[in-house]
Amino acid sequence: MKQFNAFKTLLFVILLGSASSAVQAQNYHPLAFGTMGGAYLNPNWYLDYVGLNVLCTAPASVAGSYVYTTPGGTATGSWGGVVTTPLINDTLKLAPYPGDTCGCSSFPLGYFTNRIAVIWRGPEGAGACDFSVKASYAQAAGAIAVIIINEYAGEGPVGMGAGTSAAGVTIPVFMIGNIPGIALDAALDAGDTVTFTISPWGTGLTNNLGFVPGGTAAWGNFAVPWNQLTSPSPAPYLGLDGAFVANFGTNTVSDVRLTTSLSFNGSVIRTGASDTLASFPTTDSIWAMFEPNPYDVTASGPGRFDLTYNIIGADIPSVSKTISFYASDSVYSKGTYDFTNNVPLSTLATGPVSSSGAAEDFVWGNMYYVRHGGAAISSAQFSLNNGFLGALSGTLSSVDVLVFRWIDGSNGLPKDSIVQNGELDCITLANYNFQPADTSGTIIKTFPLGQLNGFGDTIDGTYTGGVFLDDTSFYYVAVNVGGGMSIYCDGQTDPYPRIFGHFYNGGASYMDNSNILVTGDYTAATAGNPGVLGTDAPNQGYSPTAFPGNFFIDAVDSFNYGELRQGLIPSIPLITTATPPPALAVKNVAKASNVLNIFPIPTSDNLTVSLNLSQMSNTVTYTILDGLARFVSKQTHNNVTKEQFDIPTSNLAAGTYFLIVDANGRAMSRKFIVVR
Repeated sequence: MKQFNAFKTLLFVILLGSASSAVQAQNYHPLAFGTMGGAYLNPNWYLDYVGLNVLCTAPASVAGSYVYTTPGGTATGSWGGVVTTPLINDTLKLAPYPGDTCGCSSFPLGYFTNRIAVIWRGPEGAGACDFSVKASYAQAAGAIAVIIINEYAGEGPVGMGAGTSAAGVTIPVFMIGNIPGIALDAALDAGDTVTFTISPWGTGLTNNLGFVPGGTAAWGNFAVPWNQLTSPSPAPYLGLDGAFVANFGTNTVSDVRLTTSLSFNGSVIRTGASDTLASFPTTDSIWAMFEPNPYDVTASGPGRFDLTYNIIGADIPSVSKTISFYASDSVYSKGTYDFTNNVPLSTLATGPVSSSGAAEDFVWGNMYYVRHGGAAISSAQFSLNNGFLGALSGTLSSVDVLVFRWIDGSNGLPKDSIVQNGELDCITLANYNFQPADTSGTIIKTFPLGQLNGFGDTIDGTYTGGVFLDDTSFYYVAVNVGGGMSIYCDGQTDPYPRIFGHFYNGGASYMDNSNILVTGDYTAATAGNPGVLGTDAPNQGYSPTAFPGNFFIDAVDSFNYGELRQGLIPSIPLITTATPPPALAVKNVAKASNVLNIFPIPTSDNLTVSLNLSQMSNTVTYTILDGLARFVSKQTHNNVTKEQFDIPTSNLAAGTYFLIVDANGRAMSRKFIVVR
């Protein structure tokens, strides 16, 4: 069985499904949150279905819901206390400085009395102590809860093993990411009073409506180049505003609606509202509230869109939340992008490991839609995590970045808005060799994707000019990761509310190419077997796969919301340029084609590979991906200049495959077909 680490999550899904039917409703009770019957029977109902709300309530500079992990995992089991009675506006206190800020030694007696202790993970390198040791020392000093900040630069929260002292820890323990943790630490260092509310449901207030954490619908991308945003908007660029709204209070609230205001560069460009919900009871306490129709998103130049949501009801104060997205100069990004430092936000790493802990190779990325072509691919960005090993160089020497073009309905397949085996073509790729300075969390620009030719033949330096994007086309930008590494995600973006809203507001005509991660064990995908969810997975009706050959979106409301993890959008933006570098002198194309040859095509039992390099490569890797860009197999040969050998294909299902070859720091690909 295969799992995704950190959150016991596994399985990325790029949703490209269409629906056979849809329910036209602006206010809809989402089945994904379960039903409560006639009374509030389970004090952990919110925890079970949504997750604890770990909310900073003051000061405003660091306020908001925090992405977190709690102790435990498949190997160690859960430990620490469970929040059943809310911690309401409790004050945080830092571990003493100067002193042991990582909590690996005891604190003064009573130091944390009636406070939430804030402790750093680590220290990095030698001297780090168990998470449970930190928590036990804080508990002994009077703490009512512990927040551990991940001190590894740029990293998000990770799983916390039991260690040696878990049995005695009875207070709740949470970990938050490095970037929000630094801001929290700075506020405390500045003398601010920082308060948190950690609640499995409400805080005991009479009238208390709010947003489910991660429950506001964002636009389909965090950023696309502004010249893509012309009217009328194609389906991937349509906006649809809405949110999952919860009644956290003890009273039914009447006449509730959700209003929206969209601004561009500070000027309001549209407003809207959901239908009014006449009665919002506490026993049916989460509703999806959406506007009735999608709308065009357009821009006349670069800038920022600010989408503000307001919950309005009788006898309650308005509750607001603002989210932003961008019309960029050249960046396509699904996840949050930092335009100040020109890097994607990368705070939460995840990747597959087997149930035995063995490393798994995998391919993961984002699908981008290009409405207006003409620009050239310049580069892709990504960030990898190598766990506690730190350095990425050495035996974990390289990684491939691949760009596939998807043409729906190509190769005689039906045009059905679903990526099928045979519809992808690898149009360019690059191999990045890690340098001694590259460490986990390093943002790496892959150079130079834009200088590869359409077949990726760069082993001998062949160059035929830039790779240009076409009109009305989809591009899958992915990283082929091996050696037990994982890919960083933005740590906060959740596409599910938008997917839900589009489905229930005309989903039969809408396609959403977003990544959704769901928990549950998963049988590894093999050729011809897309993988099967295990017995502990939700009853979702379909088995999602990397590029689903199924109508997963039909089951959009049959997932338990707690099984959908926000923040797990891979931090892999695509950077383009309108002025690619001039073409270098083009080497003989015939020579380039002789560098790598494969035959016969199509094949049945064996694929013969012939490699002819101009200089010896210490290591050559041969990776096979299936027609949906999923990892199938890999083999490594050493000290190669010329070789010819057979790769058995008798165990592969009929269909399209890609052979990816890395040698001398370069990469190329060849497509082949297996017939039965």
